[in-house]
Amino acid sequence: MNTLRVLYFGDVVGRHGRLAVTKALQEWKEELAPDLICANVENLAHGFGITESTIRELEAAGVHIMTSGNHIYDNDAGVQFLRDKNPKNVIKPANYHESTPGARFATRTVKGAPVLVVNLLGQTFMPEEVASPFETVKDIVDTFASSETIVIIDLHAEATGEKYAMKYFIEGKASLLVGTHTHIVTADEHISTGGLGFICDIGFSGAADSSLGMDAQRVLHKVVYNQPVHLEPPQEASRIVARAVVCDIDIATKKAVRIARVDRTYNV
Repeated sequence: MNTLRVLYFGDVVGRHGRLAVTKALQEWKEELAPDLICANVENLAHGFGITESTIRELEAAGVHIMTSGNHIYDNDAGVQFLRDKNPKNVIKPANYHESTPGARFATRTVKGAPVLVVNLLGQTFMPEEVASPFETVKDIVDTFASSETIVIIDLHAEATGEKYAMKYFIEGKASLLVGTHTHIVTADEHISTGGLGFICDIGFSGAADSSLGMDAQRVLHKVVYNQPVHLEPPQEASRIVARAVVCDIDIATKKAVRIARVDRTYNV
């Protein structure tokens, strides 16, 4: 069996997350030998949005394709980067309005196989006004994927039910569906009867002793005391964690044959 191995990192939060991914890839490139490395980067630059320098940092670490979410436009420098440079390996949720900057999907040939990566934003419990992720992904897959294409989807969504609905909606048309956004890793990774690799949420990479990658004291002031505190990652961290999933896809059938969670914690 000729397989394509995908390594997918969940939400990478700030410099601690970038460091964790960099450290993990120094080990996992050899240990896991991934053919395609992806990461969700909407929290890349100090927890909100992206910058060109933070994107280049992950590229240097070995990340090939980067998806995003509802915070992709929170950093003005990142918005300008998307407008001016229009990077093909950094994609916005495809169901944002077409006038927003950024690529709607990414394509790449890996081990001779065409790969299509799509990023979507959920609608349930999300404040953003976006088109239906279901109609959007159907349109993209029907238009840009052939019978030879390996389709990978990142659904950045709050509701687990919406992610499971997407699983059944896209089954048979995609090889891997990962959930991001909640920053909490779920233990439900599996392969569906139709050969779709699935996990509800990969979790985050960043400061281990934090609240979802953000400074815990700031979160307490905001959530417990209802103060208008700006959330940001902690200034210092003694431990950082990298979280991802690895999925093997049969190139001939486009079906996932293995999916597993991987994580590593480092003292810094």
